[in-house]
Amino acid sequence: ENNKVWKKWLLKTMYTFFGLITHIETNSLVDMASILDKKYHQEWSQYSLHDFVYSAVYIKKV
Repeated sequence: ENNKVWKKWLLKTMYTFFGLITHIETNSLVDMASILDKKYHQEWSQYSLHDFVYSAVYIKKV
């Protein structure tokens, strides 16, 4: 159970960071977190640690 919360926190942090870099939809960090929460909430449970690492590497390349 703790592991799920940790993964969600990591993903939310990653998407917020990604959003800030690419300036998706809004400049407000609070609004950004809200939008990302709605956009990715249902997908979070489908992500594994491998997907997270892959995404982090992809973002670093970009």
